[in-house]
Amino acid sequence: MCRNIAFAVLFVAAFVFGSLAVYAASEDPVRVDIQVAPQVLVLGAVQAGQVTIHVEYPRAGVIADSVALTIGNHVIPAISVFADSTGELVARFSERAVKAVVGPPSATLTLTGKRTVLVEGNPVSETFIGTQTVPVRVWSK
Repeated sequence: MCRNIAFAVLFVAAFVFGSLAVYAASEDPVRVDIQVAPQVLVLGAVQAGQVTIHVEYPRAGVIADSVALTIGNHVIPAISVFADSTGELVARFSERAVKAVVGPPSATLTLTGKRTVLVEGNPVSETFIGTQTVPVRVWSK
């Protein structure tokens, strides 16, 4: 009986401390550098149909459904998430969705997401964030 109680106490303690570690890791997001392509958003013109963001951050462990682009109050989910040839994160977003919420002269795009990493053999959730301001122009013939 005492053995079962001791096991239960250890289990609860491990869960609580593990939860605190995940919470602590996700409080301060990791700052990442991003590169937005195309480098200039041209309203009224189709530019490949997607906005691609290259991230100086490993793709391994990134939770694809967590990757999103925030522009003002608008959150746009990634349509695809993959690794480039060096293993770094690349995320693609609908060009139409992005252009629907930007306007001249520029827009600040903020990429966010979560990644699971191992810390001392335990999985920990890590949040990352990167921001870039890009010029926005209107197509004129």
